Amino acid sequence: MNLSSIDIPNQVQRLVQLGGKFAVPLYSCDKIIFEFIKNIEHNFKKLQSSVHNTIRNKSITIINSVFSKFKKKNLNKIKIYKLIYITKQFLKNNSNIIFTRADKGNTTVAMDKDDYITKVNSMLQDEKTYKICEHVEKRIRKKSKFLNMADFLDTTIIKMGNSLIFDWYQKPTYSGRFLNFMSQHPISQKKGVLYGLVDPAFHLSHPMFHEKNLKFIVKILLDNDYPKDFIFYNMNDRIKTLINRQNKVTELQPMRREKIKWFSIPYVEGVSEKFKNIINGMCQKVCFFSMNKLNYFIKAQKDPMSRGAKRNVVYKINCNQCEASYIGQTGRKLDTRIAEHKKHINSVSSSHSVITDHRMEFSHEFDWNNCEILDVERYYNKRLVSEMIYINRQKKGLNLQTDTDALGHTYTDILNKI
Repeated sequence: MNLSSIDIPNQVQRLVQLGGKFAVPLYSCDKIIFEFIKNIEHNFKKLQSSVHNTIRNKSITIINSVFSKFKKKNLNKIKIYKLIYITKQFLKNNSNIIFTRADKGNTTVAMDKDDYITKVNSMLQDEKTYKICEHVEKRIRKKSKFLNMADFLDTTIIKMGNSLIFDWYQKPTYSGRFLNFMSQHPISQKKGVLYGLVDPAFHLSHPMFHEKNLKFIVKILLDNDYPKDFIFYNMNDRIKTLINRQNKVTELQPMRREKIKWFSIPYVEGVSEKFKNIINGMCQKVCFFSMNKLNYFIKAQKDPMSRGAKRNVVYKINCNQCEASYIGQTGRKLDTRIAEHKKHINSVSSSHSVITDHRMEFSHEFDWNNCEILDVERYYNKRLVSEMIYINRQKKGLNLQTDTDALGHTYTDILNKI
């Protein structure tokens, strides 16, 4: 929805209408490999130490396949990155335009930044925003009195003779936008989108409305780029399952549910699925998460955070007089941690600091004001692994050799290829 004062180019519209959850294939081979290693090591805290090396050794073959995957041309990936480039240029040239999410309906909205700020301030100053609404039962009675029907939650209640029947209902704000089939998500999640539409259409509506609702679902899925073969095969399969469940009478028996432990890794199509052969059977199940989503374009508008105010980062400090550098991690504000490094030389602390040693031995000074953020990672274990990876890749680092001992030597060859 364009509420801005200028026309949005078609190519920009094509990208942002995919929604903030659309996952773009990662362009950097380095980033994918780093994320695989971080998450594999992070998952080890749920497993016995006896299987760690086995999983590492088997994972190397899978991670190596990332290199060959990146050599192949992917036309869809090229098209999407072309749209991203055009969108970045558009936003650069029109800095007063923002893309944000609508409160209702899963819709992307384009607005002038000044107009957005004015509306937000107006809402904050409005003291009559909230009022007591009429009870939902009264609204239903009023509507049903004149139309013999009423909309309530996800259903339309229809009076037919002396009985009530139900139909599946979509609110006026219903956008019809769901996870796009071209998104970098596992196929199981795309099936889940289809099931999430078929189930309410089947359960919440009278059989006389089933055909209408299923046609509506097909149209919605086609609009979200789902192939016809995929739609009809999985829709038929799901309907058969629902009918069988409906006809099957089962005795309710107390079930003992064991807590499932999940081995979560980033999703890369054609690569991540191979981890199932390694992990399944170790009292764990593999689950995937998607990275690199479009939510860096379509987002809640907040004031940008300065580099020094950021937390949960892996950082690099360079020496001003030579090529030496130091890599560290912190969960606190970066400015706080840098200040500690800087003041350590004046302290009487017994704690050892390689930065202080370098400053005292060579009378060098570090570039405190231009500290580089290498990674942002909120999970402590993943942040430690990320720190070790970047230390491993340093050319003339000051970090001690023992700083990377926990990473092991399994990943050395693959990191050297990058």
